[in-house]
Amino acid sequence: DSKILYLNSGVIDCVWNGMTITDELKENILMTDPYLTNQQVVVVKEENVEKYQTKEDLAKASSIAFEGGSAAESELEKLNLDESKLFSATKQLDTFLEVKSGSCDIAVVDKTMAQTLCGTGNYQDLTYVDVGFDPEYFAVGFKKDNSEMCSAVNELLKKYAEDGTIAQLKTKYEITL
Repeated sequence: DSKILYLNSGVIDCVWNGMTITDELKENILMTDPYLTNQQVVVVKEENVEKYQTKEDLAKASSIAFEGGSAAESELEKLNLDESKLFSATKQLDTFLEVKSGSCDIAVVDKTMAQTLCGTGNYQDLTYVDVGFDPEYFAVGFKKDNSEMCSAVNELLKKYAEDGTIAQLKTKYEITL
């Protein structure tokens, strides 16, 4: 939630951590071209996967975890769900723990993270469902007056897209978007 403030005050030089391009961010900071497509998905215990196949099914959940200030929160706001069912977590990873422990029925998270964690380690009993959220795009953010650095990163992103580096990384980390 503080990324714009930290960036514009000089506390940080860039934001590069799965940051979804939004209209608010485009107004307040300089952003690179998109470097990755993402989507929100629903994390659920495998035994409950059939209950949550569409966005409309989310209304059936008694509790839904999401990372506060994230793209998940924006998507949930569009659904006009009962706010008493919504649990705002500090970190996306915390939402997995909420589902794992049974504190929340489901979580809405980045597909990239769900692909990495679901079915592995402590999250072996969790899976994810694509319920039809729209695709979103990740970019790197800079202070508005830092066009030189933004351009340099754009050139690198273009180079790595053209030479196959980004495709190799997507394959290595099993990113399917």
